[in-house]
Order: sequence, then structure tokens, then C-alpha cells
Amino acid sequence: MCGIRIATLGLTLVCLLVLSSCQPASEASVDPPRSVRVSVQQVKAVHYTSEMSYSGVVDAVSSQPQAFAVQGIVQEVLVEEGQPVHAGQLLARLDDSTFRNALQAAEAAHDRALDAVSRLRPIHERGNLPDIEMVKVESQLSQSEAVWQQAQQNLADCSLHALRDGYVGSRRLEEGSGALPGMAVLTIVQVDSLNARIAVHESEIDELSLGMIADIRIPALSGVARQGRVRQIGVVADALSHTYQVELRMANPEQRVRPGMLCEVLLHRPAQSLVQIPVQAMVLDDAGNSWVYVIHNGVAQRRNVTRGPLLRDNLAVLEGLDTGEQVVTGGMHMLYDGARVTLISTGSEH
Repeated sequence: MCGIRIATLGLTLVCLLVLSSCQPASEASVDPPRSVRVSVQQVKAVHYTSEMSYSGVVDAVSSQPQAFAVQGIVQEVLVEEGQPVHAGQLLARLDDSTFRNALQAAEAAHDRALDAVSRLRPIHERGNLPDIEMVKVESQLSQSEAVWQQAQQNLADCSLHALRDGYVGSRRLEEGSGALPGMAVLTIVQVDSLNARIAVHESEIDELSLGMIADIRIPALSGVARQGRVRQIGVVADALSHTYQVELRMANPEQRVRPGMLCEVLLHRPAQSLVQIPVQAMVLDDAGNSWVYVIHNGVAQRRNVTRGPLLRDNLAVLEGLDTGEQVVTGGMHMLYDGARVTLISTGSEH
């Protein structure tokens, strides 16, 4: 009898347990999810200016070739390469003995023709000399005068004078050597303003524009720097390197920088507005994707972003964030998408 009671009691307990497990879920007690304590920072926009760096060569803005106008033998060279010269300065001289003799002969012929005209004109005016004879002697005077003037010019052309201020860039003549008309024997370069020439790859050429400001540094002069502007952008690329020639103009008031020196050029891109976040706010997964946690109504939301350049202790974000949003900077190891959060500290970009 006792055994029957015990069995009945056990069956009753099992039924009670089964009934309790069948109660509606709304009646069961569920612990609310715990919020994660995090630090956040508000996103703000900053003005960002980036640079493009190139190596180049300094070149003269103007290079003036100098040549004799007559043929002859070089008698004297008065300048050396690199020497400063001023406009009108005598640079070199040819042997002028032949031209002096020619001038004397031309001058004598001119004097004879002038004397003939002076003697025959009164006779012609009295009607004792035919017109045709008078025209003949006057024509001889005109011809002798032209020959005389040309002889004077040839003698003057034996001396080579500088056409402008500058420096002797090259010298291709020596005493005793022959000179031909129009053959450049000296070059005068101006260095009060210079060009810097760089090669820009086709992937970057579209970012350049005329008038773009650049800093030009000269390593050979202990880092002497000049400011320049883009003056010319090439339109035909090099077939091998796929680069375009770009020319920048810079002032050289102290004339320390010289053509042929190497230079380093920093071109400044136009300023742009970027949002930035602390480096520790961004997460990089195994697939190479960048993402952050954004807080919205007390809930953490995972959001993919596009990274930009490093800005000191911050990272620029090109896409995925707007100013005013809050990103998690601390406590991310406990976070997951959709987690409720409690803010323990906030900050802002500077």
C-alpha cells in the first residue's frame, strides 16, 4: 500500500513539471541583455591638403645663342663659361685686317664718286653735260655709298657683343679657330627666373592644372627652397614611361640656383573636406574590409567604410560616415552588431 502511494506521488510531480514547461513564453522570466560600456567620439570634417612629390631638373627660361655675322678667324675670346655678362659687352673678336682693307677701298671709291658728282653737276646745270652722263655719275655715287656702308658693317661684325644680361652658358670657340656666319659660338642664359622640369605619370596628370602652386627644393644648395607655379603641361606622353613633361616657373632673385641642378618638387593638391576618426576606431578584417561601430539610439551598428590617407593620429574616411555621427573608440572587443551600449566617455575631433 505504501508503494502505491509513493508511485502515485511521483506521477503527480512529473505531471506538474510537464504542465509548468508548457506555459506561454510571455509568462517565462527572461533576463534583459546586458549593455556594453564603450567610449565614443563624434565625427567632424577637416580641411585636408595633400601633396604630390617628384624629382626634376632646373633649366634656363631663356637661352640666347650668339654668332658672328661674317666669316673669319677668331682673334680674341674675352669670356669664359659661367661668367656673368651685361648687354652690349664685347665677348669675342675676329681678325679684321681684311675687312679694314675693304673699308679703305670702299671709302676711296666713294670719295672719287662724290668728287665726280661735285665737279660735273655745275657743268650739267649750264647745259654742257648730257643728262645721261649726269645720271651715270650719280648712280656710281649711290653704288659706292652702299659698298662703303656694307664695308663699315662688316668691320663692325668682327666684334661679337652680348645681346642681353645673363651668364655665359656655353662657349664653342677658341683663338685661331674659324667662325662661319650664323654658327652659334656662345650661349647667354638668364637665371633671374628658371624652369623646373618634371615627368608626371599618366595616372596623375589629370590632377595638375596651370597655375598650380608648388614648393621646389634644391638639394645641392642645402635645401634652398623656391615657390613655383605650373606653367606648361605636356600633351604627348613618353612611349616607354607613360609620363608627361611638366614645366614650372620659379624666381631666382639671388641667382644661386643654376640650370642643370637637380630639384625636388612638391605639388599641392587643392584643399578638400574630409571626415576623420581615431585610428583605434577602425577595424580591418581578414578580407581587407574596413569597418567601424556607429552608435544610433543606444545601439551599435557595424558599418563598412572606405579608408583615406593617414592624418597624424587619425584616419580620413572617404565613404561611409557623416559628420555628427558617433563612432566607438573603446570597448569594441565586447561589441557585436545590434548590441546595446552605455557611453562612458565622449570626445570630438580637433
